[in-house]
Amino acid sequence: MPHRDSSETDHLTPSMTDSLTNRSMRILIADDDRDVLGALKLLLTASGYEVLTAQNRSQALKIIRFLAGESQPLRLMITEVKMWNMNGLELTRSVRKLIPDLSVIFMTGSPDEHIRREIGKLENCWYVEKPFTSSTLSKVIHETKPFTQ
Repeated sequence: MPHRDSSETDHLTPSMTDSLTNRSMRILIADDDRDVLGALKLLLTASGYEVLTAQNRSQALKIIRFLAGESQPLRLMITEVKMWNMNGLELTRSVRKLIPDLSVIFMTGSPDEHIRREIGKLENCWYVEKPFTSSTLSKVIHETKPFTQ
């Protein structure tokens, strides 16, 4: 399991809030792996999405609360299933108390049939296994509720 970097913060920082402007659909990526966050942010930003990142549950919830009063709410969250300080399912349940209809894409490099069944019980959720291609991620994003309404 990854260990916590002592420089990690649970506070909103300028880099986390710089992209809180109206560009396009907002996507929050939650993963404790900085390399994954960076790669996905680069990919999705290049595709025209407004991307916010969180390395832990506290950061993710602060971003969600910050956006709660915005006219353009968060529409999609992409989260790792297994992280050292949180579980993607637990994060989703917490976030959906604030945004009940949020679309969620779960990603994992450690497939687990039990977790997959639990995700299958949730509405408006998708599951992808790492490694995945940019075209696979793009296809899954376009299947989510923000694109099908």
